[in-house]
Amino acid sequence: MTDPRDTQAERTALAWQRTALGVVGIAALLGHRAVTGGHPTLLLPAGACALLGVALLSGVGAVRDRQVRDAVARDEPLPTARIMQAATAVVVLVAVAAAVSIVAGRLAEAS
Repeated sequence: MTDPRDTQAERTALAWQRTALGVVGIAALLGHRAVTGGHPTLLLPAGACALLGVALLSGVGAVRDRQVRDAVARDEPLPTARIMQAATAVVVLVAVAAAVSIVAGRLAEAS
């Protein structure tokens, strides 16, 4: 049977990829709404969300993955990191941007 610590780094990397792809997906939906729904003001939050998603995928996720792999290789406890707090903040900001775009779209349709 495989020791769960042997797969910890892989699971962590996959979790970061899913999170970042979710952020990029929300950015794509915001961009689609901006273009097809006649809401060009949503292009700015869509672009910001896309950049945050790419930063998570390419930068922050890679750093955390390296930290986890190093800790597992040295058989040390996994390090706590402010990176996770930053990623949580990014996800919350993207969720707020998505919620605001929905509310703004509904208000524009109602008027």
